[in-house]
Amino acid sequence: MEARNFPGYAGTNLKQHVEAACGVPCAVENDVNAAGLGEYWLGAGRNASPLVCLTVGTGIGGSVLLHGKLLHGCCGSAGEVGYMRFYGTDMDLEAAAAVPWLLRTVASQKGLQPDSLTGRDVFALAQSGDAVAREAIATMVHRLVLGIENICCVVNPELVLLGGGIMAQHDYLRPLLEAEKERLFPPYLKSRTRLDFARLGNDAGMTGALRNLLDRLETGTVAF
Repeated sequence: MEARNFPGYAGTNLKQHVEAACGVPCAVENDVNAAGLGEYWLGAGRNASPLVCLTVGTGIGGSVLLHGKLLHGCCGSAGEVGYMRFYGTDMDLEAAAAVPWLLRTVASQKGLQPDSLTGRDVFALAQSGDAVAREAIATMVHRLVLGIENICCVVNPELVLLGGGIMAQHDYLRPLLEAEKERLFPPYLKSRTRLDFARLGNDAGMTGALRNLLDRLETGTVAF
């Protein structure tokens, strides 16, 4: 799937370019797929199946694992949850609940430029009691949990892990996420679906990339 943040990328044979430049075998995987694989292997997702891993940052990405194996779909687009549409709007999940939306919303209501704020700034404002920041974060969480509920109705994961820089705000976000889950999830999923935070941080993708390479070496799809 061509990422809209990287126009013209579709069809690029990155594996071939890396192998030619570096002279070593290479295996290529989507970044959030790699993060999910890393969390399943050595992080917060150990032994969970199905496992859904979401990253919330500049965009929203997702991966789905069944018994530790990535679900790619027929053309590599499984887990691209950021493109899910909200009924009755022209927004998708990424446009409605990623960090740029949060920064634009808070900046607009405070008469600031969006690039004058970071996610850390918004959470600092919220923790100091700022009503604008608190309301914007609450709206972001509501939309995110709506998206997660839709995913759960299709995939029925045992565990949904949330990663990305903004999800480092565990203490602030966890009660909001759990409250929205309690309010929005159907009863049969509410008690059987766990929400948690990714544990490996910025190392999740690298860890999963290694696991992916080891798996491909084991199956013979990559060879030294």
